[in-house]
Amino acid sequence: MENPKPIDITFMGILHVALPIMLMGLSHNVINAADTAFMGQLGEIPIGAVGNGAMLYFIPVLVFMGLSLGGQIIIGRRNGEGNQKDIGNVFWQTLFAQVMMGILGFLVIYNYGENLMYLINGSDEIAAEASKYLKVRAPGLIIVSIAIGFNAFYIGITKTRIVGVANATMALFNVGCNYILVFGKLGFPALGIEGAAWASLISEVILLASFILYITYFTDTSKYQIKKPPLPDWKMIGHIYKIGGPAMFQGFITLSAWLTFFTLIEHLGTFELAVSHLVRVVYIFVIIPIFSLSDAVSTLTSNLLGEGKNSDIKSMVWKSIIIGWISNLLFFPFFVFFPENLSMLFTDYGYLATGTSDILRMMAAVSFVFTVSMILSKVIIGAGKTQQAFYLELATVVVYFIYIYVIIEMLKSSLLVSWTSEFVYFGVMLIFSGLYIQYGNWKDTQV
Repeated sequence: MENPKPIDITFMGILHVALPIMLMGLSHNVINAADTAFMGQLGEIPIGAVGNGAMLYFIPVLVFMGLSLGGQIIIGRRNGEGNQKDIGNVFWQTLFAQVMMGILGFLVIYNYGENLMYLINGSDEIAAEASKYLKVRAPGLIIVSIAIGFNAFYIGITKTRIVGVANATMALFNVGCNYILVFGKLGFPALGIEGAAWASLISEVILLASFILYITYFTDTSKYQIKKPPLPDWKMIGHIYKIGGPAMFQGFITLSAWLTFFTLIEHLGTFELAVSHLVRVVYIFVIIPIFSLSDAVSTLTSNLLGEGKNSDIKSMVWKSIIIGWISNLLFFPFFVFFPENLSMLFTDYGYLATGTSDILRMMAAVSFVFTVSMILSKVIIGAGKTQQAFYLELATVVVYFIYIYVIIEMLKSSLLVSWTSEFVYFGVMLIFSGLYIQYGNWKDTQV
């Protein structure tokens, strides 16, 4: 057993882990934003089709991310304990688990994505265009599942720089390919919605290639015993599923909640749906850094528990919340004073941008509640209490479902009132997570 360098939980230490993960999160949002921006020049139907198609695609991606937390938590705990030699096997078994889920995700989306689109969309035109988008993107689920396994390894050992660089490279390729394939530049045909899907697929291949190059030439594989792939270790794979399984289902119900929200919004009209997707793209630029910061909190929690420094977790959490609030404050003036200008970055239709203004101002306030709720939730996950975190999320989603059904489907409320559901969702999550951290038994979990 090695004596690893103690985990640094100063502000700079937290940022050292979190910033590359933030870059990863922003890179993924750049892909979604690029799709929306290029579709925004084609009209309401393409915006709605790509928006809904991308959300359905992202459901299995969130499942992969949840499953990978099983490997990430184990890797983080072993890293904190100084058992680096055990990490290699966990890494490979995480990849095996991810590939199995990736193949399943591909088969479901490729074969049943079109049926699902017609089921959840009120507009046949939106459903038809979204189905074209999904047919092209579906193979990317296998590629992304493997890349997320690499994410889990590097985040678990707190060596996150490559995570940021690889994902940023992916985003740059996506924007360039979008421009070429959507509008037909450099001799390529103009593919429209399918061009956006091809751009995303190509960029995902670049992401995985970046990880393979880095682990081959720039990672001390002997330190972590990462040799050639071993045979599947079904006991370890089962352990990864046991820990990551609840987080996997948590990711599924989280995005399913968003997909349900947008499905109900579509009942209000295509204008309301297009405006909501614009709000989503702009708003995510604020919350993605917080998602990423909370991922850093998760792995820092796992490492600190491995080191036996349970008492340091509270300090790390408060510092992380402060970092998150500072991030929110950087965006706050733009959301409050220039919301239309932000939306015009993603559409040429001024009336759509105008429709986002009041909602984005409200989202600036939501972001502060979101920060605390996400960080507290990831402390529970980082401790290995993924089943308890799932139950808390499930209870939150039940409250959220009731709220959005009443205000949108029954009361036919305005779009602005409909978006108050974000306050409800993250407010309830904050309360449930805070109560569990205060009174629950989560510090002595063995992984």
